[in-house]
Amino acid sequence: MTKYFMLFLIIVIISLGDYSRSFPKVNDIKEGNADSTNIGVNSPTIENIEITNIKITADTLLVILTGDFIYYPFGMYNSIEALTNNYSANLKINTFDEYPYDDTTTNKLKTYKLNLGNSFVKFVKDESKNKLEIVSARVFDKEIKLSNGIGIGITKEDFINKLSLKMSQYQLKKINIVLLESSLTGIWHYYCFKDDTLNSFSLDSDFQLKKD
Repeated sequence: MTKYFMLFLIIVIISLGDYSRSFPKVNDIKEGNADSTNIGVNSPTIENIEITNIKITADTLLVILTGDFIYYPFGMYNSIEALTNNYSANLKINTFDEYPYDDTTTNKLKTYKLNLGNSFVKFVKDESKNKLEIVSARVFDKEIKLSNGIGIGITKEDFINKLSLKMSQYQLKKINIVLLESSLTGIWHYYCFKDDTLNSFSLDSDFQLKKD
Protein backbone atom coordinates (compact mmCIF):
# COMPACT_ATOMS: atom_id res chain seq x y z
CA MET A 1 0.00 0.00 0.00
CA THR A 2 2.84 2.37 0.96
CA LYS A 3 4.58 1.58 -2.33
CA TYR A 4 1.52 2.57 -4.43
CA PHE A 5 0.97 5.69 -2.34
CA MET A 6 4.55 6.84 -2.94
CA LEU A 7 4.17 6.19 -6.69
CA PHE A 8 0.97 8.22 -6.75
CA LEU A 9 2.67 11.07 -4.86
CA ILE A 10 5.56 11.17 -7.34
CA ILE A 11 3.13 11.35 -10.29
CA VAL A 12 1.24 14.25 -8.65
CA ILE A 13 4.48 16.18 -8.02
CA ILE A 14 5.62 15.72 -11.64
CA SER A 15 2.20 16.80 -12.93
CA LEU A 16 2.23 19.95 -10.81
CA GLY A 17 5.69 20.76 -12.07
CA ASP A 18 4.54 20.50 -15.69
CA TYR A 19 1.50 22.66 -14.96
CA SER A 20 3.57 25.45 -13.42
CA ARG A 21 5.87 25.48 -16.44
CA SER A 22 2.97 25.63 -18.87
CA PHE A 23 1.29 28.59 -17.16
CA PRO A 24 3.93 31.12 -16.06
CA LYS A 25 2.94 34.19 -14.10
CA VAL A 26 1.63 37.14 -16.06
CA ASN A 27 4.44 39.35 -14.77
CA ASP A 28 7.10 36.92 -15.99
CA ILE A 29 7.37 38.71 -19.33
CA LYS A 30 8.32 42.00 -17.67
CA GLU A 31 10.32 40.48 -14.80
CA GLY A 32 12.45 38.33 -17.05
CA ASN A 33 11.42 34.88 -15.77
CA ALA A 34 10.67 33.76 -19.30
CA ASP A 35 12.31 31.48 -21.83
CA SER A 36 14.26 33.26 -24.56
CA THR A 37 16.77 30.44 -25.05
CA ASN A 38 18.22 30.10 -28.54
CA ILE A 39 16.33 33.01 -30.12
CA GLY A 40 18.66 34.87 -32.43
CA VAL A 41 18.49 37.99 -34.57
CA ASN A 42 19.48 38.14 -38.24
CA SER A 43 20.42 41.29 -40.07
CA PRO A 44 17.18 43.35 -39.97
CA THR A 45 14.94 43.13 -43.04
CA ILE A 46 12.88 46.04 -41.69
CA GLU A 47 14.85 49.26 -42.13
CA ASN A 48 16.18 51.07 -39.06
CA ILE A 49 14.96 48.66 -36.38
CA GLU A 50 17.08 47.59 -33.43
CA ILE A 51 15.91 44.73 -31.23
CA THR A 52 17.03 45.18 -27.62
CA ASN A 53 15.27 42.30 -25.84
CA ILE A 54 13.31 39.12 -26.63
CA LYS A 55 11.31 36.87 -24.31
CA ILE A 56 8.79 34.05 -24.61
CA THR A 57 6.26 33.43 -21.85
CA ALA A 58 3.59 30.79 -22.33
CA ASP A 59 2.21 31.54 -25.84
CA THR A 60 3.42 35.18 -26.02
CA LEU A 61 6.56 36.47 -27.70
CA LEU A 62 7.69 39.87 -26.42
CA VAL A 63 10.07 41.86 -28.62
CA ILE A 64 11.38 45.19 -27.36
CA LEU A 65 12.78 47.35 -30.12
CA THR A 66 13.37 50.81 -31.53
CA GLY A 67 13.06 52.10 -35.06
CA ASP A 68 10.64 53.68 -37.49
CA PHE A 69 8.44 50.59 -37.81
CA ILE A 70 7.37 50.54 -34.15
CA TYR A 71 6.42 54.25 -34.23
CA TYR A 72 5.18 54.51 -37.83
CA PRO A 73 3.93 51.06 -38.83
CA PHE A 74 1.91 52.49 -41.74
CA GLY A 75 4.79 54.68 -42.89
CA MET A 76 5.51 58.36 -42.31
CA TYR A 77 2.88 60.82 -43.54
CA ASN A 78 2.31 64.52 -42.96
CA SER A 79 -1.34 64.49 -44.06
CA ILE A 80 -4.28 62.15 -43.90
CA GLU A 81 -4.83 62.61 -47.65
CA ALA A 82 -1.39 61.22 -48.46
CA LEU A 83 -2.04 58.19 -46.26
CA THR A 84 -5.52 57.38 -47.55
CA ASN A 85 -4.43 57.40 -51.20
CA ASN A 86 -3.31 53.81 -50.55
CA TYR A 87 -6.83 52.61 -49.76
CA SER A 88 -10.09 51.98 -51.57
CA ALA A 89 -13.13 54.21 -51.68
CA ASN A 90 -14.68 51.99 -48.97
CA LEU A 91 -12.46 53.71 -46.42
CA LYS A 92 -14.36 56.15 -44.21
CA ILE A 93 -12.58 59.03 -42.48
CA ASN A 94 -13.83 60.85 -39.40
CA THR A 95 -12.08 63.98 -38.15
CA PHE A 96 -12.19 65.15 -34.52
CA ASP A 97 -10.81 67.93 -32.34
CA GLU A 98 -9.95 66.41 -28.96
CA TYR A 99 -8.58 67.61 -25.67
CA PRO A 100 -5.82 65.46 -24.19
CA TYR A 101 -6.98 63.92 -20.90
CA ASP A 102 -10.39 65.54 -21.67
CA ASP A 103 -8.84 68.66 -20.17
CA THR A 104 -10.52 71.68 -21.75
CA THR A 105 -7.75 73.98 -20.48
CA THR A 106 -5.30 72.39 -22.95
CA ASN A 107 -5.05 72.89 -26.69
CA LYS A 108 -7.19 70.70 -28.91
CA LEU A 109 -5.49 68.12 -31.10
CA LYS A 110 -6.64 67.12 -34.58
CA THR A 111 -7.36 63.38 -34.77
CA TYR A 112 -8.40 61.16 -37.66
CA LYS A 113 -10.20 57.83 -37.43
CA LEU A 114 -10.06 55.58 -40.49
CA ASN A 115 -12.78 52.92 -40.66
CA LEU A 116 -12.79 49.99 -43.07
CA GLY A 117 -15.09 47.02 -42.52
CA ASN A 118 -14.65 45.88 -38.93
CA SER A 119 -11.33 47.69 -38.57
CA PHE A 120 -10.19 51.16 -37.55
CA VAL A 121 -6.95 53.10 -37.25
CA LYS A 122 -6.72 56.37 -35.36
CA PHE A 123 -4.05 59.02 -35.86
CA VAL A 124 -3.21 62.37 -34.29
CA LYS A 125 -1.39 65.15 -36.12
CA ASP A 126 1.79 66.19 -34.32
CA GLU A 127 2.29 69.73 -35.56
CA SER A 128 5.77 69.99 -34.08
CA LYS A 129 6.96 67.03 -36.17
CA ASN A 130 4.51 67.60 -39.03
CA LYS A 131 3.68 63.89 -38.89
CA LEU A 132 0.70 61.64 -38.25
CA GLU A 133 1.23 59.61 -35.07
CA ILE A 134 -0.57 56.40 -34.12
CA VAL A 135 -3.14 56.69 -31.32
CA SER A 136 -4.70 53.22 -31.60
CA ALA A 137 -5.89 50.59 -34.05
CA ARG A 138 -7.92 47.37 -34.23
CA VAL A 139 -7.48 45.53 -37.51
CA PHE A 140 -9.31 42.46 -38.85
CA ASP A 141 -9.45 43.26 -42.59
CA LYS A 142 -6.87 42.18 -45.16
CA GLU A 143 -6.90 45.48 -47.03
CA ILE A 144 -5.21 47.31 -44.15
CA LYS A 145 -1.52 46.52 -44.41
CA LEU A 146 1.53 47.88 -42.67
CA SER A 147 4.41 49.53 -44.50
CA ASN A 148 6.50 46.34 -44.55
CA GLY A 149 3.72 44.19 -46.03
CA ILE A 150 2.48 42.72 -42.74
CA GLY A 151 -1.26 42.20 -42.87
CA ILE A 152 -4.07 39.82 -41.98
CA GLY A 153 -3.38 36.35 -43.38
CA ILE A 154 0.43 36.50 -43.26
CA THR A 155 1.90 33.27 -41.93
CA LYS A 156 3.53 33.24 -38.53
CA GLU A 157 6.82 32.11 -40.04
CA ASP A 158 6.84 34.95 -42.59
CA PHE A 159 5.99 37.42 -39.82
CA ILE A 160 8.89 36.22 -37.66
CA ASN A 161 11.20 36.37 -40.68
CA LYS A 162 10.20 40.02 -41.28
CA LEU A 163 11.35 40.74 -37.72
CA SER A 164 14.64 38.95 -38.58
CA LEU A 165 14.27 36.56 -35.65
CA LYS A 166 15.74 33.05 -35.60
CA MET A 167 13.92 30.42 -33.52
CA SER A 168 13.17 26.71 -33.55
CA GLN A 169 9.99 25.25 -35.04
CA TYR A 170 9.03 24.20 -31.49
CA GLN A 171 9.27 27.80 -30.27
CA LEU A 172 7.44 29.08 -33.32
CA LYS A 173 4.59 26.59 -32.91
CA LYS A 174 3.86 27.58 -29.30
CA ILE A 175 3.52 31.32 -30.09
CA ASN A 176 0.00 32.69 -30.57
CA ILE A 177 0.62 36.34 -29.64
CA VAL A 178 3.48 38.64 -30.59
CA LEU A 179 3.84 41.82 -28.56
CA LEU A 180 6.15 44.52 -29.90
CA GLU A 181 7.01 47.27 -27.47
CA SER A 182 9.04 50.43 -27.96
CA SER A 183 12.09 50.67 -25.73
CA LEU A 184 11.85 54.49 -25.78
CA THR A 185 8.30 55.87 -25.85
CA GLY A 186 4.91 54.35 -25.18
CA ILE A 187 3.66 52.38 -28.17
CA TRP A 188 2.66 48.73 -28.37
CA HIS A 189 1.74 46.33 -31.19
CA TYR A 190 -0.30 43.17 -30.46
CA TYR A 191 -0.41 40.51 -33.19
CA CYS A 192 -2.76 37.54 -32.70
CA PHE A 193 -2.29 34.33 -34.66
CA LYS A 194 -4.75 31.50 -35.28
CA ASP A 195 -3.84 28.32 -37.17
CA ASP A 196 -0.39 29.82 -37.85
CA THR A 197 -1.73 32.90 -39.67
CA LEU A 198 -2.27 36.47 -38.49
CA ASN A 199 -5.93 36.75 -37.47
CA SER A 200 -5.96 40.30 -36.05
CA PHE A 201 -3.71 42.99 -34.69
CA SER A 202 -4.08 46.06 -32.53
CA LEU A 203 -1.93 49.09 -31.78
CA ASP A 204 -1.90 51.20 -28.64
CA SER A 205 -0.04 54.28 -27.51
CA ASP A 206 0.35 56.49 -24.47
CA PHE A 207 -1.52 59.39 -26.11
CA GLN A 208 -4.20 60.43 -23.62
CA LEU A 209 -6.95 60.50 -26.22
CA LYS A 210 -10.01 58.36 -26.90
CA LYS A 211 -8.79 55.01 -28.19
CA ASP A 212 -11.94 53.70 -29.90
